[in-house]
Amino acid sequence: MSNLKPGSESDYGEVKKRRSIAVTDTGYEGLRLLAQACGCSLSEYLERLGRGMVCATDVTNDMRSHSQSNLTK
Repeated sequence: MSNLKPGSESDYGEVKKRRSIAVTDTGYEGLRLLAQACGCSLSEYLERLGRGMVCATDVTNDMRSHSQSNLTK
C-alpha cells in the first residue's frame, strides 16, 4: 500500500484522518523500528496495531531474536 494523503480512502474502506500523539524521542524511535520490522510505515503500523492485526510483543520478540543471532555470528 502506498502512503495515503489524509482524507484518502485506505485499504480498510475508511478515510484516514490526521491525528496527533505525543511520545518521547525514545518511544518514537522504538515505534519506528517496530514499523520497519513489519515492513510498513509508522502510520500503517499504528493502524494495524489498533486493529489487532499485529502484536507489538511478537515483533519485539522477533527483533530480539534477530539481534541475538547477529551477536553470535
